[in-house]
Amino acid sequence: MDLTVPWGSRRAEVERLLGLGAVYQWDVLDEFPHVQWTTLADPEGNLFCLAEHPPAEGSTQDQ
Repeated sequence: MDLTVPWGSRRAEVERLLGLGAVYQWDVLDEFPHVQWTTLADPEGNLFCLAEHPPAEGSTQDQ
């Protein structure tokens, strides 16, 4: 399962999920310019990714 959060909120959301019992697995931060993600496991060991996509160039969205 892949979940997407607004740009700049992934780290805080990862911390929240860790507090709920998720287990950190790995980050992918520099491999792809269009996405960064953290892979976690739920308490049963099922993997899921929490991703954020940077705003489009010229976007008025905060970076």
